[in-house]
Amino acid sequence: MVEKTRSWKYWGLSPKMGLCVSLIASLLVLSSRAALAGEWTNYTNSNEVSGSDIEGNYLWVATTGGVVSWNLSDSSYIKFTTKDGLADHNVKDVFVDNGGNRWFGTVEGVQKFDGAEWTTYNTDNSPLPDNRVYAIIQDTLGRMWFGTGYGIACLDESDWQVYTDLGGAATNVAVRGIGVDSQNRIWTANNPDEYHDPGGISVFDGTTWTRHDPNTSDIGQYYLSITVDGNDNVWAGSWVYGVYRYNGSVWLNYTSTNSELMADQIECFDVEEDTIIWIANHGWTAGGVSRFDGTTWTNYNPDNSGIGEKNIYSISLDGDDKYFGMETHGISKFNSSSWSYYRTSNEPHCNWITSIDKDSQGNIYFGTDHYGIAFFDGELWSSYHSGNSGLGDDFVNCVYIDAGDTLWVGTQYSGLFNFDGSSWTHFDTINSGLLGNIILSMDKDSLGNLWLGTEGWNGPYEQNGALAKYDGTNWTNYYLQNSGLIDDDGLNVAVDNGDTIWVGTNEGVSKFNQFGNHWTDYTTADGLADNWVTRIAIDASNNKWFATKWDGMSKFDGAGWTNYDVSDGIADNYVRDIAMEGEKIWIATENGISVFENGEWSTLRQIDGLADNDVTSVCVDNSDYKWFGTERDGISMYDDTPVGVLESASRERYELVAHPNPFRETTVISYSIGSCGQLSVIGNQPITDDLSPITLNIYDLSGRLVRQFTIYDLRFTGVTWDGRNETGETIKTGVYFIKLRTASGRVIGSGKTIFIK
Repeated sequence: MVEKTRSWKYWGLSPKMGLCVSLIASLLVLSSRAALAGEWTNYTNSNEVSGSDIEGNYLWVATTGGVVSWNLSDSSYIKFTTKDGLADHNVKDVFVDNGGNRWFGTVEGVQKFDGAEWTTYNTDNSPLPDNRVYAIIQDTLGRMWFGTGYGIACLDESDWQVYTDLGGAATNVAVRGIGVDSQNRIWTANNPDEYHDPGGISVFDGTTWTRHDPNTSDIGQYYLSITVDGNDNVWAGSWVYGVYRYNGSVWLNYTSTNSELMADQIECFDVEEDTIIWIANHGWTAGGVSRFDGTTWTNYNPDNSGIGEKNIYSISLDGDDKYFGMETHGISKFNSSSWSYYRTSNEPHCNWITSIDKDSQGNIYFGTDHYGIAFFDGELWSSYHSGNSGLGDDFVNCVYIDAGDTLWVGTQYSGLFNFDGSSWTHFDTINSGLLGNIILSMDKDSLGNLWLGTEGWNGPYEQNGALAKYDGTNWTNYYLQNSGLIDDDGLNVAVDNGDTIWVGTNEGVSKFNQFGNHWTDYTTADGLADNWVTRIAIDASNNKWFATKWDGMSKFDGAGWTNYDVSDGIADNYVRDIAMEGEKIWIATENGISVFENGEWSTLRQIDGLADNDVTSVCVDNSDYKWFGTERDGISMYDDTPVGVLESASRERYELVAHPNPFRETTVISYSIGSCGQLSVIGNQPITDDLSPITLNIYDLSGRLVRQFTIYDLRFTGVTWDGRNETGETIKTGVYFIKLRTASGRVIGSGKTIFIK
């Protein structure tokens, strides 16, 4: 059975709304399954573009953070994530078929979206050979072709054909690009599974696959893109050898050496007026878009044009308008001589999260694996990276906020950084007592000493790592030759309630009594589930919890060990992070998240609303919201506070509902502060002056305040909004967020609505 997700149906809407109604329908999908009761919010960066296609006045963009549909008439956009029905945030390609269906290739299968209903095809419910779908095209007979991580699949209405042998020993190759010629032959750009295996280019005539090998070297087997022009010339983009063109008899090669092509890694093509080829090409130092008319090359790069960056991953041509999808900066549009840009706003700037921590003000900090730190203050996203701050290394392994709200950042290559709110300080092996510049973990004791797990020393006897102590002035290092440390790889540090230092390594756990200078080691022989310890956390009772790479979790109460694995209900035996919420234990695993409460484990996964199952980090903030960072799919926030149940003033939540939604002229935004003339209560206390007056604020996607309503009567249950901003101007089509705030600024309710012109 093919998986389908239904959206809300709207009646009485003008046919002129057309696609716009189709776009917003999926935003209101109802989730029918949740392992635990709670509300999910996913945050992704959708400016990392991997594919695009044009449908009328809309540009559909595939990104690493979901799908974005841009309205080209007013530059408004709608973003689709897993919460809206998308199979995965990591979308490799998008294609609009002849019937107006939008097809999305994700790393969790291929999906069709008709504007109201999602249909998902994956390896569990269809013959699709692999869930990684890199390329999509429709042939002249209307059949859909999907290039996957293991061959290619063809869908003809409900009939499937799967091909894993693409000729010439090219078996189980990843198909990264597909083209169709005038004879309805299918051309594929292949990536071999193993380095020495055949890849090259394959063509299917309806009966037989034939492999072409323009470059016989091992690395020459890797191709990233392919297209066919109006004269049936086949254009293939290689990984390192530029462009190959096949004219029906011979292959010609264009490189940065023998032509004016800027660089030799070719990500994609598009064809203008049958014969003009647009080529996305880049390398280490050069790149951009090249236009080739068969004789003349014209290059567009950041140095000679308004294109936003050199790394381009999609091209969509629409008459005079050319749209170029960039690696990190959204879409650059070129129209004859002018440039403009389409970029989503107010979102994390990177989807690869390594670590999370919070400060006392409720701000959340996210370390990323190649782009510094993302910072969220509850309303707006911002960032710290090497391009805008004193953070000198964008590869962040860990973030730590101390009791004074100083931000400490451990990096992969450049040591340790801290930020006190005004200035940055850098510590490395040259200017401090650090032995290695790889900082894996941090924690502080009650005396103010900072303890760090480090690597990269290359010390005597091939010593690699060290436990470092920094007291604000002096550095002390503990390593294999001068301490009882059990191992010096993968050091994860935690300080318990008695200021004892616990160090997890790849070979077990070391306990260090810093006051008595005494070391104790623990391994599987003592009861530890697995010697490879990835994280340590201390609960309120001073129990030690150990996350391991292969065998789940261990709890040590000082006397005995208790171990938990998948047979006990945890999501996966590879546990990456731990966070405490009172008596609850939250863990991040390679296959979802689990929570331990009242002696039992419960699990949440992507199907429940989590951004992705590959979770790297977890943090519980000051309002008990749970934050989860994923390997490549952004961030999830989980609120399991019951809506309308006010356990404390800081956790009070009201659900805001707009009707009609979407709306064209007016909508009534309702909430439930009063009921039958009675004020709501917090516990047994009535809501008093802290909530009166309150404001209902409406924000656009960038976080800018659009409209504000002040409410004095707590028994009044709704306001009417006419789709205008504070100056009386009609707003743009798009999604708008609604927040209910107290006089002190505390958010006590939220919702969203969609306005369409």
